[in-house]
Amino acid sequence: MTNRPSPTRPPSSEDKVRALRLRSQRLDDAARDRPDPVATIVRAVGGIQAQDERAASLGIRVRGRQVRADDIDRARVGSRAIVRAWCMRGTLHLAPSNLLPALLAVFGPVYVARGRRRLAQLGLDDDAARRGTQIIGEALTTGRRLTRRDVAEALRRDGVAGEPHDRATVHLIRRACLLGIAVEAGAGGDEPVYTARDDWLPVAPLPDRTPALGEIAAWYVTAFQPVARDDFAAWSGLPVADVTAAWEQLTDLVGDADKRLWRRPGECDIPSPERQVRLLPAFDSYLLGYRGRDHAVPAGHAAAVHPGGGIIRPTVLVGGRVVGTWRIDRTRLAIASFAGLGGVDVAAVEAEAADVGLFLGRDLTLSMVGHAAR
Repeated sequence: MTNRPSPTRPPSSEDKVRALRLRSQRLDDAARDRPDPVATIVRAVGGIQAQDERAASLGIRVRGRQVRADDIDRARVGSRAIVRAWCMRGTLHLAPSNLLPALLAVFGPVYVARGRRRLAQLGLDDDAARRGTQIIGEALTTGRRLTRRDVAEALRRDGVAGEPHDRATVHLIRRACLLGIAVEAGAGGDEPVYTARDDWLPVAPLPDRTPALGEIAAWYVTAFQPVARDDFAAWSGLPVADVTAAWEQLTDLVGDADKRLWRRPGECDIPSPERQVRLLPAFDSYLLGYRGRDHAVPAGHAAAVHPGGGIIRPTVLVGGRVVGTWRIDRTRLAIASFAGLGGVDVAAVEAEAADVGLFLGRDLTLSMVGHAAR
């Protein structure tokens, strides 16, 4: 049974939209101060994009109280409460392990099908792709944990792909994960390690796809509210038919599918965003979870935040609005602000920078400069 949001009237201003989204994404003080475990944070915010593992970890840090890297490692490899898997938009995310079967049921068929063309470009037709996937499954039997290099060796022995960083090897591993055969099980040195999904996590068959679509849609609404159907389409990367099938399971709550949807009626009276300072990492969900970024990024500075090629830079967020970007250069955390940081609590910026350094185990020096719009 899908956990369905309760309808209410939409916020009356974009400030309230930002305030609700900050609350949903655990970026306001009230949400961030709860001492929740890592898995609770990851579920609450609709997963964390994790192609860049350091950025993913920093995305959890900014949403929790005194979260440290060891806490994330324990959630991934100790309790196995979260898992890194290919799902939304066909990209790697940290997601709740107990939601993985629904995620695979929804996203697996879409991205396996879309991956056929790329595999063919890499010299693997459908038969070769199936054979490569079977080889990976057989290599992971009896609880074995293999690095990408180990998987490549198994593929090479059978004449399929064969180099650790060969794109065909990577895409075959991705295919095996999307099909629920393999799963990432931590890292071996600098390489991810893979094992059989049913050995790493509790055995769980994939649910029927239609109710799974509704479950994922409800999860999304709760994590990113207030949202519209087009936002869900952009976040998920699903085809129109799937978006419609997912959203139709919420029609008794939406009414007009183009209107924003959310739950927690009492929060309609949430005040305008306070001037909380947050250092968001690259590819942060607050900027990736919606069709557009107008709620957060000033139009004149969009190119500084997302310059193209799928890049979303680390950003300085104040009251839900991006006021600059930041980067780490060895021992320096450098902030480039859009128009200076006038009116911003510099002590709050310093505290955020210090917490980033503590999280990374570095003593970082903070520097702040301005740059013009482009």
